[in-house]
Amino acid sequence: MHALVVDDDPIYRSLISFVFKELTEIDRFSAASSVAEALEIAAKEKPDFCALDWMLADGEGIELGRRILALQPHTKLTLLTAFPSRELPRELVAAGFSGYVDKTASVERVKEAFQEVIRGGMFFASTVAPWNQPVTPSFEPDRISNVPRDRLTPRELEIVALVANGQMSKEIAFRLGLSARTVDKHRANILRKVGVNDVASLTRWCMRVGILSE
Repeated sequence: MHALVVDDDPIYRSLISFVFKELTEIDRFSAASSVAEALEIAAKEKPDFCALDWMLADGEGIELGRRILALQPHTKLTLLTAFPSRELPRELVAAGFSGYVDKTASVERVKEAFQEVIRGGMFFASTVAPWNQPVTPSFEPDRISNVPRDRLTPRELEIVALVANGQMSKEIAFRLGLSARTVDKHRANILRKVGVNDVASLTRWCMRVGILSE
C-alpha cells in the first residue's frame, strides 16, 4: 500500500512519515508540503491512503481530499487537524473522508487511527460525538459566561476578536505579522482557557464579555 502525508510543518510531516514506517500495511510512502505538490504526487503515484493537513499554505485539506478522490476514487482519506469539532465528522464523511487525527494525539493513537481507516473503518476522536448521533454540549452557557476576559493575554484578546469575526488563521497571521502556526497555537490556547470546543461557542463568549457587540 502506498501512503501520502501532506503537511506544511516539516516536524509533523516527519512524525507521520515515522508512523507510516511503523505500519506493516504500508510498504511505501510519499510526503508533500502543499496542495500543488500533493496533486502532482497523487496523479503519478495514485496513493491508497492519504493523511492531509486541514490548513495548508495554498489551500485546505478537505478540498484537497476531494480533488484526490477525483483522481483516485478508491483512496482512503484522513484529515490532520489541531481543531476537531462536533461538526467536523459530518463534513468529512460528506467529502469522502474516513476520519481525522487530532494533532495533539500520541503516536500510538495516530497509528490506531490510520490502521482503522486503512482496514476500511472510520476513526474520529473519542472526545467528539459520532457524526450521526445527537450532541450534548460539553459546556453550559453559564459556565462560558463565567470565564472572565482577563484570562486571556493582550495578544490572545486581539486574536480571539479576529477569530470571532470569521477570519482564518492565515488571514490573522498576515494581519498581525505572525506565522500561521503561531496563530494556531494561540487559537488552541484560547479555546482551552475559555472552555469551548468550537468557534460558534467562542463567538458567543466574546459577545458576553464585551469583545464583540451583540
